[in-house]
Formats: sequence, C-alpha cells, structure tokens
Amino acid sequence: MPAYQVKFAYLTKHKQTRHLYHELVIADDEASALKRGRQLMMKRSPNARIVHDSCVLRPDSADIESATAQGWRLNENWWSRPIKPDDDLAAIAKHGFAHSDHVHAKSAVDCVAIDKRAA
Repeated sequence: MPAYQVKFAYLTKHKQTRHLYHELVIADDEASALKRGRQLMMKRSPNARIVHDSCVLRPDSADIESATAQGWRLNENWWSRPIKPDDDLAAIAKHGFAHSDHVHAKSAVDCVAIDKRAA
C-alpha cells in the first residue's frame, strides 16, 4: 500500500490560533488516507475544527511499501518488527536499535538498510 503525508490545519475551541498536524498514513488511496488521518487527529485533539486538509503521496513510498512487506509496522513514528535470527547486529546498531525482542528504526530507509544487510 502506498504511503501518504496527511496534513491538517485546525482551530481549537479554547484558542483561536491555527495549529498544524501532519502524519504519515499508509492507505489504499487518498480518500482513505484522509479519513485515517482525521481519526488520528481527533484522538489527539477531539474538539478541533479542521480549516484545511491535504494529502500527498510521499516520495519514499516505495521504501515504505518494501518495509511493510518485510514485516515492519509503524507505531507512533517509529518502525518496529520482531528480531529475526539472520539479522545483522552491526546494521541494527547503525540504522536503529534493538529492545527486548524487537528491532526499531526511525525511518523506512533505515528499515530497508537493516533488511538489506540481513539478506
């Protein structure tokens, strides 16, 4: 599934200043990406009034699709997957870190680099 960058400009009821919210969303199309982005934003700011929204396909969408195919999951802007027996510890140390029984990385490019060294 492709990756989209979803952006919202919104107002809260307490302050009339404009806030910005942006999130990486993995979805089938732009409409479902906007819907999922609204759900994530409403979790963060339930009383928000959206004044502008946009959704664009990310340039690193191919890396993100490759990472999700290898079992990586995005959780709160960190990518993680279980440790595999053939993982290269040097690649994990260079591009992310291991904690408990999972490997964590900050970007999809790091996920692809870790998997490339493990193969």
